[in-house]
Amino acid sequence: MRVIPLAYCPTLSEDDIYRHECSDRIWVPRHTFERWLTAEDAGTVVIVQLEGIPACMYAPHAEPRNVIYAPMWMCEELGVSLDPPMEEDGEVGDDADRPGEFSPGRMNPQRVQSTFEDDFIVPERLHAPMCTFIKVQPHTSDHLPACVGGRGGEEMPEDTLSRAFEEYTCVRAGQTMTLHLPSGDRMFVTITETEPAAGPLCIRSTEIAMDLLEPLDKPAPPEPVSVPIPEPAPELPQVPEPAPEPVLHQETREERRERMARAAMARMAAAATAASTTS
Repeated sequence: MRVIPLAYCPTLSEDDIYRHECSDRIWVPRHTFERWLTAEDAGTVVIVQLEGIPACMYAPHAEPRNVIYAPMWMCEELGVSLDPPMEEDGEVGDDADRPGEFSPGRMNPQRVQSTFEDDFIVPERLHAPMCTFIKVQPHTSDHLPACVGGRGGEEMPEDTLSRAFEEYTCVRAGQTMTLHLPSGDRMFVTITETEPAAGPLCIRSTEIAMDLLEPLDKPAPPEPVSVPIPEPAPELPQVPEPAPEPVLHQETREERRERMARAAMARMAAAATAASTTS
């Protein structure tokens, strides 16, 4: 089948195209849609892969019978030609400046198909295992303002992105995706890690734990200011303390009387000794 950018689908409005560009939904011919959507698939999504890229078979279209309409990011990964269709005089029409600004009602599906006639891809049915965990790296902080004034007032950033992921069916580790926020803005995120590790993994009808990393545009925290450590003061030579002066004992009256009595007795003894020696 030929893969053509979703912007050329004649049954979608510009608002629908803008919203579905942030998804992995594809529009397939009605006969293909009815053939793959069997009774066993009632109430579930049908996942196919285009050259290894998972996609959700979202809705049928009437014509052409061998054309698949896919989002622009999917066409870029598939290497599909993105040249706009030419007018009959060989010039690009005024409504074909960019794929997101076409007026679908003014396009001729057969002429669009001939523009992408070399982009032939065979879709294959895919049964993807369920995803249980994803780690998301936002490129910008655009999702943070959308968290204010959400359902019930303020909501967590994980809740805002979880609702944006509802437009997708499968994810792969290393995949960069465009999310459509409730505010109408778009933002880019990269899936850095999944569980199970092997992909693609289905994220529909299952509970998924999300680890949200800091946005890439968040300013780096200021570097800590280094406080200089003061140098220790030079050691001064130690001066020895002077020896304490001796404290003079003040003789009491009793001590003086006793001293003088001892001295008198000593003189008397000396005199008696001298007298005995002379005799």
